[in-house]
Amino acid sequence: MILLTNTTEILELLTTAATSTDYYISYVDITTSAFTPAQANGNIASATTTTILSAPASSTQRQVKFISIRNRSTTASQTITIKHDTSGTERYITADITLAAGETLEYNDGTGFVIKNARGEARVADTTVIGTT
Repeated sequence: MILLTNTTEILELLTTAATSTDYYISYVDITTSAFTPAQANGNIASATTTTILSAPASSTQRQVKFISIRNRSTTASQTITIKHDTSGTERYITADITLAAGETLEYNDGTGFVIKNARGEARVADTTVIGTT
């Protein structure tokens, strides 16, 4: 679960290439009297750190339900990192993740992160063992 529980907490996305990168986030804001679904989305086309989810209001807990980050390029890779920032102090949520052309990083609350290839299939790590007898 990814939470923003203070008015000084945001989610950031670090992109390392000037490649068109879409992001979409669905979340809920929870207070003592309300449960309000919402979303944030945009496109980044430069090597930069971008706020992709703003801080919640006072007395509100922001709970991230889904994140999709897609490299829209048809030829170039994009390396991304998702960070949690509290008053300017950054903590890395993910390692540096290289998305090939057309690939998507998805986060689902409850199941975590998965990388999907350009066809929407989960990218599977090569687990071949070499050199065993």
